[in-house]
This record gives sequence, structure tokens and C-alpha cells, in this order.
Amino acid sequence: MFDPGVLVDGDKVYLYVGFCMPGPIPERFKNIGSPFPETSLGFELDQDMLTIKKGPIPIIPGGNVTKGTGFEGHGFYEASSPRKINGKYVMVYSSELSHEMAYAVSDEPLGEYSYMGALVSSADFGLNGNTVQVMPYGNVHGGLAELNGDWYIFYHRQTHGIECCRQGCAERLTVREDGWFAQSEITSCGLNNSPLPAEGEYNACYCCHLTAPQISKERLTVRECRRGTEPHIYEESVGCDETKTLHYIANIQKGTIVGYKYFDWNKPSQISLLVRGCNDVEISVRLDHLSGEEIGKNIFGLNGDWEHISIPVNPVEGVHALYFRMNPSENMQFQAFSFE
Repeated sequence: MFDPGVLVDGDKVYLYVGFCMPGPIPERFKNIGSPFPETSLGFELDQDMLTIKKGPIPIIPGGNVTKGTGFEGHGFYEASSPRKINGKYVMVYSSELSHEMAYAVSDEPLGEYSYMGALVSSADFGLNGNTVQVMPYGNVHGGLAELNGDWYIFYHRQTHGIECCRQGCAERLTVREDGWFAQSEITSCGLNNSPLPAEGEYNACYCCHLTAPQISKERLTVRECRRGTEPHIYEESVGCDETKTLHYIANIQKGTIVGYKYFDWNKPSQISLLVRGCNDVEISVRLDHLSGEEIGKNIFGLNGDWEHISIPVNPVEGVHALYFRMNPSENMQFQAFSFE
């Protein structure tokens, strides 16, 4: 009964659960049989929310049984999240790819579901055919909600160099010609519903792009910690007050690129960064993509404490992504940046 999701539809209540282990049966279950079902499961509950009236009924096929179903490559992994939208039953779930929130649609709550596509990938895999990793990634959970007439997918990214520390995020979804949802690009905008103004200060952890030669191309799992070897989003306690913390990108090494999408620029004259390190660092500021126009560059010697460093930039107008290419001589941290 893993990762349950509940749908109340009029006077009926439905429970959806499941965890489908892709691949061969783990060795520890070889002689006793796998405890994991081949599909996610659905039940109708009585009004007491305890008594099962109907079920279990197979809902979404897991990765081992998708052949010929339309779910090939996007079978169920975990995180059932049911919805009723425009008279249809919509199941949002984490797919066998782990980094992907996908969805399926049915005419009946316990009926046959059809795969409809991805809603978001925590590394932007699959977006417009993309195969290039843009963030460290692991498993993802999430839900779908309508806010003020727009639809959003809520999901999480990995932090702290491990799979089980996570940053909650949201992206607005676009609607396809068939009336359903297209895969959303991961951005820094969240619920802003438009590009962020290029003014004031932003925390570095709003990044939607974090790459470095040191970051593995393999997904994070619960069995490993890469905190000591890879750049990562991190939270640090401040003193004895548990409500006070610092959020920053830690373990930044040579070749690290930190990116943000999107800002509405109004000709700032410089960008100031709050960083910490005991080294020399060269920082390049680029627009739109990793090898886009360089609008500023500077070299600094850091003193070991948190300090502001400023990079004069060319005047820019319009909506653009922002990328910092960082080349420290030793590891450093990046807490915030501001437009001035």
C-alpha cells in the first residue's frame, strides 16, 4: 500500500497505491517471490474510508509489463496522484524513468487508462527531445493543481548530493491542441506565472540548471551520497535556532554552470554575487544558453568569508535566461545574486 492517493468523486471514494520495481526481481526475493505488484492498484472504499468495496484492480502497468499497452518506457514506478478533470479521470504518477512525472487518462475511475505524456522531468529529459542532463536528478513525486485558471505541476528536485533531500518546485503547464498537457520546462519562475524581474536579490538555490564535469550522469539513489564530490544545493543551520538556515550551492568546482530561467531584463549595470571561498575564481555571465552572449566577466580573490563580488554587465533588455560559468581554483559556495 505504497504512496497512496485518494479521489473523492461525488459520494464515492477511490484509493490508488503502488510501487512497481522495474527490472529483474531483486536477489533477496528470488526464492519467495517479489512482493511488488506488476501494476499500480485501485480500490473503491466505503464511506468509512476503511472498508474495501471493490479491488484491487490493475490501473497503470509497471515497467516490466508495458509491452503493447502504450506505456512503453513510461510505466508506473510510484506516487499515485488521482484527479478528475473535465469529466475524465487523470492519474499523475512517477514513471519508471524515476525523474519523470507522467500522466494517464480514463473514462472511469477504475477503468482502462491511456498514457498521455510527461508533465515534467526534474532534469528536463525528454523536453523537445532533450537528452542532456541539466540538474542532478533522482526520483520525483508530485501533484497537479488548477490555480486561477492555470494548471501547475508540483514536483521536487534533489539537494544535498543525495536522493532523499529535496526542494519543492512548481511549473505552469501549457495545454496542447488536444486539450491535454504538454511537458513543462523546469524554470526558476515557480508560481510567478511570468518571467521574474531582473531587479533585487535572488537566492542561488532557485537555479534550474546545475551542471559540472564532476556531476554524475547517473541518477542519485538512496544508497549513495555525492555531497563530497559534486556541486549541490545545500541547507546549513545558523546557530541554535532551527528556524534560521542558509541556503546555497555548495562544492562549486571548476567548470560549474549555474543557470536561471527566466528574467525580464531592464538594463542592469552590474550583477553582484554573494559567495564564500578561499581561492581565486573567474566568473562569466552569459545569456540564453551555455554558450550564449557573454555580457560580463571578472576574476576575484576570495577571503574565506561570505562576501559580495560585482561583475559589470552590458545593458540587456527583454526576456532572457541567465547563466554563471564558474571556475574557482578550489571549491567555493554561492548563496545569492542581485541586479544593480
